Amino acid sequence: MSTVRVTQIKSGIGQNPRNRGTLRALGLGRIGKSNELKETPELAGMLRKVAHLVSVEGRVMAEELNLHTLKPAQERKRPQAGRPWPGLGQGPVLRPGDQGAEVAAPARRRCAAGFEGGQMPLDMRAPKLAR
Repeated sequence: MSTVRVTQIKSGIGQNPRNRGTLRALGLGRIGKSNELKETPELAGMLRKVAHLVSVEGRVMAEELNLHTLKPAQERKRPQAGRPWPGLGQGPVLRPGDQGAEVAAPARRRCAAGFEGGQMPLDMRAPKLAR
């Protein structure tokens, strides 16, 4: 296999984290740094992803990196149907009934089932007098 010389021509700052990771995988880290790599299909895919950040010298399918040969992305799969609770399957989620005195209190101080805090004071229950 032939080798390809890849040179970083633009900074990775402000780029997508996946693009920065691809630059690291190519052995690049700063503008002007070059690396000699073996020509493989994997390398061609990586270069396609960061074509706007690097320049390529060598045979590596340089014709694939121009705008005339780009193809549209594959169609995305249909999104998953709605879930009964948002965030289901992503760890603990508080739902109605998961909160309150029975859950929040320590085991030794738990309230009796159905206890909601006692009787409301008389002055709160009585209707307000108009003046």
